Order: sequence, then C-alpha cells, then structure tokens
Amino acid sequence: MENHTLRPTPDALLNPRQDANFKAIFSEDSEEGRLALKSFLEAILNAKVSDIQLLQNELPVESEYDKQSVFDISCTLDGRRHVNIEMQGLNIDNAYDRRAEYQAAHLLNHTVKRGMKWRETPEVYQVSVLNFIYDKESDSGVSEYRMRRKDGKTLSGRMAIVFVELPKYSGESERVEDLTAAEKWCKFLLYADDSARRSLVEEICKSEGGIMAASGILTKISQDEVNWLRQTNRDLWERDQLSIKGYVEELTQDVEELTQDVEELTQDVEELTQELAESQAVIEEKDAVIEDKDAQLLAQMREIESLRAKLANKKATGEL
Repeated sequence: MENHTLRPTPDALLNPRQDANFKAIFSEDSEEGRLALKSFLEAILNAKVSDIQLLQNELPVESEYDKQSVFDISCTLDGRRHVNIEMQGLNIDNAYDRRAEYQAAHLLNHTVKRGMKWRETPEVYQVSVLNFIYDKESDSGVSEYRMRRKDGKTLSGRMAIVFVELPKYSGESERVEDLTAAEKWCKFLLYADDSARRSLVEEICKSEGGIMAASGILTKISQDEVNWLRQTNRDLWERDQLSIKGYVEELTQDVEELTQDVEELTQDVEELTQELAESQAVIEEKDAVIEDKDAQLLAQMREIESLRAKLANKKATGEL
C-alpha cells in the first residue's frame, strides 16, 4: 500500500518564506542554525556579529489589556543588541508598519531592566522579512527606519525597524559573484523551494557558508510529513485571507462608487432645487407685475365708469 504524502516530489523543499519554516531554519539550536542566523543578520544589518544567543520568543504581557507579543526569532548580538526577526507573508489591513512599531517598542520596553541606567539602554532591532512590497516608491529591498528629527538628526538611535522586501529581489538573476550578501540571502529565501531555480540556489549556497547551513536545515525539515501538513494548512489560510481581503476591497470599491454616485445625485438635486427656486422667484416677480397691472387696469376701469356716470347725468339734466 502506497503511503500518502503532501510532498509533491521526493526532493521538494518546504517554502522558507512561510513563518514556521523560516523560524525552524534560524532558531534551530545547532551549529548550523547559529551559523545561518549569524550570516543572515550580518548581511541584513551590515554589521559583524561575534556571538548570538537565542532568547524566549514570547514576552510577558504587562496588563490584561496589553497585546501578547510572540516573536518568530528573538536573540541578542554580542550581548548588547537585541533583535526580533519576523517573517510576514501578508500585509493584512495594510497596517504592518504599525505592527512593526509596536513590536519594536515592546522589545525595547522589555530590554530595559529595573535599576538599569538610561545610558545603558541597549539597541533593539525589529527585522521584518516581507513577502510583499511595502514601499512601492523605493527600489531598495532593505530599508532601516529610526526616530529622527525633521532635519534628519537621530534621537537616541536605540530602536531600529528593518524591512526586507523579498519581491524586490525577484528580477533577472545576476552573476552570483556580483551579488551582495543580502541579495544572496533574499534570493535563497525566494527560490529555495523553486525546482526551476535549483542551480542558482546551489551556486549561492556554495558561495556562502551560512546559506549552505540554512539549506541543510531546510532539506532536513522537508523530510518531515508534519511540516508539509502545517505548510498546506497555512497556505489554505493565507489564500482564504487573500480571498477575504479581495472581497472586502471589492465591496469597499463598490461602496466608494455608490457614495460617489449619491454625491453626484445630491449635487444634481441641489442644482435643480436652486434652478427651481430661481424659476419660482421669476414667477413670483412676474405675478407681482401682473397684479400691479391688474390694479392699474381696475383703477382705469373705475375712472371710465365714473366718467360715463357723469356724462349720463349731464345728458339727463340737459347740460349736453
């Protein structure tokens, strides 16, 4: 009897852009996992890292009204920088930037311990790997945001939000030797599960030990049928979310169009009402003129009747 499997082919790999798989690659407590995480963060943050320590990924809530923060991957770099790494496939409600700000603020809040001097406040980085384009006006795939004054002066520089927009790296592949470390990582995450790009991915892996380690972990977790079931369920959920989002956008557009139609009809009614009011004013003005003419005519008729009465009286008395 043939075993049922959700794996499309014996050598197919899981999608590293799905949050559970992404987390499995970079949070594995092994030499390969730490090498992959170190290589990735050095490439994205453009900084050397000598030591990485993984932390618990769930921060305690401060009150019953606080949002629970569960990070995909939480770690410290060289004991002085705290980093949270998120993989995000959907920009639900087009508000991921607000979510990232909240996550960064929450992370900073929980790194400042009781009794710590303000000058000892560590740097925190909220790194979001996005499988969608956040900033359509920029070609840059890696963007860093910090609190700054209007003239560009940084405040304290303790909190940074980094967006890695994977779709911006989906263009025609350059020579691997010409790619930056960040570009190599982004192309690996984009194409690791694409059999048509296997040769490119293999070449990238050979050029960077951290990516090779990540590829090894991805190959290993792709052997587990449970991971394929989890990925399939997640794919279905994301498709449902996209369908719902598309339906809501269509309804929103319909409502906007209907609202515009109502506004146009309201304007037409107001214009017709104005025209009717102006016409009524003209009619009333003409009625007033007619009434005045009628009064003048009546006065003239009365004067004629008076003259006729006088004439008849003179005839009767023989004066005429």
